[in-house]
Amino acid sequence: MAEVLSLSNSDERSVAGPIEVRVWIRLLANANIVLRHLRRTLHGEFGVTMPAFDLLAQVSRPPEGPTMSELSQRLMVSKGNVTDLVERMEGKGLVQRHPDPGDGRVQHVHLTPAGRALLARMLPVHRRCLEGLMAGMDEATMGQLHHILGTLKTTLAANTAITKRPHGALRSQPPVQEQEQIP
Repeated sequence: MAEVLSLSNSDERSVAGPIEVRVWIRLLANANIVLRHLRRTLHGEFGVTMPAFDLLAQVSRPPEGPTMSELSQRLMVSKGNVTDLVERMEGKGLVQRHPDPGDGRVQHVHLTPAGRALLARMLPVHRRCLEGLMAGMDEATMGQLHHILGTLKTTLAANTAITKRPHGALRSQPPVQEQEQIP
């Protein structure tokens, strides 16, 4: 996967195959560039990992005090990953867990004053990173891209939610057959 993510524009053009594959590779390549830059900047300036930044940002989103399950969905990671991350952030004094008054098994996660202060310092840096990375694109192009990516997200959500089969195969696809492993 690392090879796919590091493709340059000329490498991407040489990838043969259906447009869906080429779009997927282009999306991965762009996401990797942005994530790599954000990761370096946030870690360099604040000593914070991307998962930690994402957790703080999601906990601050309305409605505040999401449950561990809600965080798992928002962050698109397993509940175990969320638990580990929340425990680490709790150990640093950035978040706190509080039991749900109606169901003691459910825990809500809240930012501490230190977590809120750290996030307040990181958000402008995060925004400047994104602005710097996309500085060469005019507002109209950005609007078109935002619209197209929204359409893609809606399409992907509909196709995976409605037609999902075991192992992620879609109904419109023929059953996966055993293929020879390529070393």
